[in-house]
Amino acid sequence: MHGPRLLDALPELERDGLVSPEQAERIRARYAAAPGTGGNRLMLLFSVLGGLLIGLGIILVVANNWDDLGRPARTALAFLPMAVGQGLVLFTVLKRAAHRGWCEGSAVFLLLAVGACIAMMSQIYHTGGTLEEFLLLWSVLTVGLLYVPGSLLAGMLYLGMITWYAGLVRMENWSSTALPWLYWPLLAAAFPLIVREGKARGKTIGFHWLMLVLASSIGVASQLFWRNDHFEIALGIAGLAAA
Repeated sequence: MHGPRLLDALPELERDGLVSPEQAERIRARYAAAPGTGGNRLMLLFSVLGGLLIGLGIILVVANNWDDLGRPARTALAFLPMAVGQGLVLFTVLKRAAHRGWCEGSAVFLLLAVGACIAMMSQIYHTGGTLEEFLLLWSVLTVGLLYVPGSLLAGMLYLGMITWYAGLVRMENWSSTALPWLYWPLLAAAFPLIVREGKARGKTIGFHWLMLVLASSIGVASQLFWRNDHFEIALGIAGLAAA
């Protein structure tokens, strides 16, 4: 059976008990990394770019008409992209779980929609807050996208957000004893994704990029925890990240 057609049939085969979940994951990994899948990779690229452009386009349209809208309309518009994104993720999980393009595109769209919703609600109701608080809330609310529908790009963006958050916390308190300790549990939340993707797609380019972003995140964040008398610890952590 042709690769894409077999991937479409896998959920039904799993439900009927003809293949085990482990076998299904190996089959998906086989066709994801198989030679001659350039078309699938191109579709994945366009799906991700489509999710980014649609999400950013909606934000720009709303921003252009923002001043003419009342508070109820602004609140509805703040939640609308997020609701659409959740619908796309639900459709992906139910109907397109085997298609990486759908998983990546819907996850990226919803991730951007959540960030836009948080920012707009803060502006509508004047809740205030700092950039590090925004990044922390955004990261906590979107960590689930790493697993449902499961997205490598969402994982990379998540790692970038928590690293940015840690950097802001340390820069604001460089002369004090405050350290961005929340970075480590936020980082730990991403490790099940890394283990799962390593088993399923450990030889793919996408997984290699994820590991590069992970190493960069740990390498940067480790430098935020050293003081004058503990610099060697930071160097050791950075060395492990580089390895």
